[in-house]
This record gives sequence, C-alpha cells and structure tokens, in this order.
Amino acid sequence: MRNAMLKVTVLAALRPCMRTSLALAGEGHGEEQACDEPGPLPEESGFRSRPCACGCEQTSDRDFAPGHEFRAIQARIRDHFSGSPLALIQWIDKNHPQPAS
Repeated sequence: MRNAMLKVTVLAALRPCMRTSLALAGEGHGEEQACDEPGPLPEESGFRSRPCACGCEQTSDRDFAPGHEFRAIQARIRDHFSGSPLALIQWIDKNHPQPAS
C-alpha cells in the first residue's frame, strides 16, 4: 500500500466547474483540472430557478410560480372545454374511470 494513493475529489463551492484533486497518503499536491462538463452541480438541480410552466415568463424553483398551476388549468379548460369545468370533469370520468375497489 506504500505506492497506493488515495485521491479525493473536492468540488469547489464557488467554482463548480473546477475540481481540485488532492493526493493523500503519498507524494503529490493539489492540482486543478477542468471539469468534463462545466456548469452547475447535479445536486443543485432542485434549487435552480427555471421558467414557470404556465408560460408567463416568470422564474421559480418549482414547476409553477405560486398560483400559476391554476392559470394553466383554466387556460386548458377555456381552450378544450369551452370554458366549462363540468365538461372537463365529465371527460375525465368518461375517459379515465376510477379503478374498482
């Protein structure tokens, strides 16, 4: 094990596209290498802002900005069911019946 080196990859918090490789239990020192795919860390994906799914061009850390899921639902009701929520409910009941208990 004398020649074996343990390498630890540390992702720099302020520079996520750089990796610092530290050689432990042997010769060598820290060195910086460019990442294979620079950019945000995969672990951060749930915290990144993205466009609201209703199409309003606001950003949110969720699929919709607060309350905007209702805008999207109402737009579909207007476009596909002549503005009638009852028509949507009847269509769902007809095309996707409840499973037998």
